[in-house]
Amino acid sequence: MLIPESDRRGVFNSQTTVATVDLPSNLNNLIQNLQIISNYQVEDLIYKHTFYPLYSPFLPANRSNQVLESMKGDYGGDIHTRAGIMASSITMPKYFRFCPTCWEEDLKSYGEPYWHRIHQISGVLVCPFHGEVLQDSLALLHGFNKHEYYAASTDNCSINNNTVAKIRA
Repeated sequence: MLIPESDRRGVFNSQTTVATVDLPSNLNNLIQNLQIISNYQVEDLIYKHTFYPLYSPFLPANRSNQVLESMKGDYGGDIHTRAGIMASSITMPKYFRFCPTCWEEDLKSYGEPYWHRIHQISGVLVCPFHGEVLQDSLALLHGFNKHEYYAASTDNCSINNNTVAKIRA
């Protein structure tokens, strides 16, 4: 799903905001624009839905705070450099990943699936809740269009029963 420039401007107060999975920026503007439908706070969004709480314990306090402020602010161009990700040898998954059981539970509970943060973390290969091997979707984690947001859907996620496996203890 490509968010048109006019909608990006309306949601983020910016036409240049980049779709970033792990450490997004412009979150103060997003939260401010969501106030008409939500009382969500920017810290809640950052700590519950981004990778910041995963990276921050490994950063010096001053850099961790700089990353946090960059995420809140409208310029996120330095976030990945400050967090040390650009110099890291750890690679992100190529595609958004999902657990088939989480997918089914999301459909029953919410009427639609969503991307689970824990499934996108490098090194996490098995759903910690269901013990199922995570499956790759067709949605690139870092797509060709840096303004494109991919929602979890049956168009980009098909459950391959041949690869579904439970990890047995």
